[in-house]
Amino acid sequence: MARRREKGLGSLYRDKDGNWIGQVDKGVTDNGVRLYKRFKGKTKAEVKEKIDRYITCVKDGTIALDGYYLDDYLRGWLEHIKRPNLKPGSYDRAMTTIRKHIIPFIGHYYVTDLTAKIIQVELIDALYNKGLSYSSIKKAFDYLSASLNYAVDSGKLNRNPCRLIKLESKQHSPKQTRFLDDNEIKAFIEAANSRFANGVPKIKVRKLLILALNTGLRVGELCALKWTDIDFSKKSMTVCRNVTDTYNYTNATKQRKKVHLVQNSTKSRDRVVPLNRTAFSLLREMYEEAEDKSGYIAGGPKPGNINTMIKNYKRACEIAGIKEPHGFHTLRHTFASRLFRKGVDVKVVSSILGHSDTGFTYNTYIHLIEEQAQAAVELLDEEDE
Repeated sequence: MARRREKGLGSLYRDKDGNWIGQVDKGVTDNGVRLYKRFKGKTKAEVKEKIDRYITCVKDGTIALDGYYLDDYLRGWLEHIKRPNLKPGSYDRAMTTIRKHIIPFIGHYYVTDLTAKIIQVELIDALYNKGLSYSSIKKAFDYLSASLNYAVDSGKLNRNPCRLIKLESKQHSPKQTRFLDDNEIKAFIEAANSRFANGVPKIKVRKLLILALNTGLRVGELCALKWTDIDFSKKSMTVCRNVTDTYNYTNATKQRKKVHLVQNSTKSRDRVVPLNRTAFSLLREMYEEAEDKSGYIAGGPKPGNINTMIKNYKRACEIAGIKEPHGFHTLRHTFASRLFRKGVDVKVVSSILGHSDTGFTYNTYIHLIEEQAQAAVELLDEEDE
């Protein structure tokens, strides 16, 4: 469905020199004179881009609201107000939420026309009916409310209608974390090491996949790992950076991906991951083969490619016949599950995984922890026999 034209946006036309001209209504002076902001460009697309930038631009720390749609306001607020304080990955997630879960439902309303009823019925209820989780709906609601709070604080809006809405937290059963069982682990490793008839490996990054299975690294951390992070004498690795893939937005339209290498902001956020025999042997073997002994383990002079890792992971799962393997994070969950089944304390697991809160680790793997507790109690029955 085509987007509605912004209020005050006149037709685009060519002048006598062949340039494209477009204009935006800036309002009326005290004397009743209508003011326009005109834009010139060599192509129609160039002028449209300039107009979109103007509509979403920030002047003197405020965003113009009168006569503009929520669609444009939200994009401008995120781009100019929030983005300077967000990491690339956080910005990408925020833009995705706004584009998918807010704009399609109420983006066509003027900001000044929004009411609590419109937000409740046409956004919140619609998202629930669509089957979104409470957390996803709350995320969309929080972004909308924060943007409107900014408008109120800037003196451009009298009140925030979101303040009249209270989200109902629906009770959901705990989300089951997907991890590979012993048979799937064996099949996955065999698939990762499989070869074609001519001897060429079917999985190009097979060693890296098995390394992730034995260290619990996130895919971005694996791609950002350097040889200088490995301490072979202590059989450990330091995780201090990660790679994120975000989309490059032109006029808030999703374009090609951009790769960001993010260093941990403080040393306290770095974590040391002990290496088991499998991980240690893999790294030693890859180190001997590496041409650049100071570069990235997954990519040499450049960080590894996240898409390549994910595609190879899916391919290995396909070869192994693993049903519904979920994403690359399944390897991380599998690593954690193996630790819990070996009786490792939740605080230790949390530290190895790099969780800032032990409670998060507990809630994520509560079913495994409960199984471990049950098994421990049953040991008492064996003593009584």
